[in-house]
Amino acid sequence: MQRLTRILGLAQIYQLYQWMVGAHKYSRLFAERYIQYQVGQKILDIGCGPADILKYLPKDVDYTGIDLSEDYIINARKAHPHQRFICANVAETLPLDKELFDTVFFIGVQHHLTDVEMEATLRFAWSKVKSGGRLLSLEPVRLPGQGRLERWFMDNDRGKFIRTAEHYRHVSEKVQKGGSQTILKNTMNIPFTIIISESIKA
Repeated sequence: MQRLTRILGLAQIYQLYQWMVGAHKYSRLFAERYIQYQVGQKILDIGCGPADILKYLPKDVDYTGIDLSEDYIINARKAHPHQRFICANVAETLPLDKELFDTVFFIGVQHHLTDVEMEATLRFAWSKVKSGGRLLSLEPVRLPGQGRLERWFMDNDRGKFIRTAEHYRHVSEKVQKGGSQTILKNTMNIPFTIIISESIKA
């Protein structure tokens, strides 16, 4: 599994794997149903990877992507030369100065982070949301009664911190209170349950 993890660190291999397991299906759903981009809005994608979410957003979207993987950022810039990408670890550095966004989101990021790292990353993300803006996340989630195959996929995921819905909320509420959680099943080609969280900044 360690060898597979290293291989998936390469953007093109990662994209092929994501397509095979059907991750593009939940990315499309997330873009259309939750991001709901409107002209004039600014969006920030934290842990953007190769920025595959841009396939499901308008061509003229005002988008900024951040990822700590240099290979992912290089590939994202090649595929989307008119968008802005930053290579940084937001749990350790604070890019973008005082810039604010209408929508800030994570897709499959938090389950790669310890509780301490997740909290630090959430603090950065929340600081980038403008008043009236939204913070969104999409993550795999553990539920009681999940089948053996689904548990196997989660146990062998690159992210070693797939949490229960309650655990995700516990960490996130150290940064901002309230918000909603939606659990969705059967969004991929493999058994894998996801949770979508949304918080609106007053």
